[in-house]
Amino acid sequence: MINVSGNKAFPEEIELVLNRHPDVVDSHVFGDTHPLMGEIVCAELVLKKNVALDVEAVLYFCRTQLSTYKVPQRLQSVQQIKHTASGKIKRN
Repeated sequence: MINVSGNKAFPEEIELVLNRHPDVVDSHVFGDTHPLMGEIVCAELVLKKNVALDVEAVLYFCRTQLSTYKVPQRLQSVQQIKHTASGKIKRN
């Protein structure tokens, strides 16, 4: 759970939305510390081949389906996301 200014954001819920974006293959959502808000929502995205990260398009997609505090503040494109043997995302 990510605590954004007292609001609770669950990574799994946000990942489900991100994974429905047409350019996203997989996602990993996590919280990062913030001096004013406690934590902010961050996401790592695995994109389809030959697709560049369009931050504004992904954020717009999230804004149409998530509460404002659940929309990621930071997005990063990665090659892969680590999973456990059972297929769940490895969370730190």
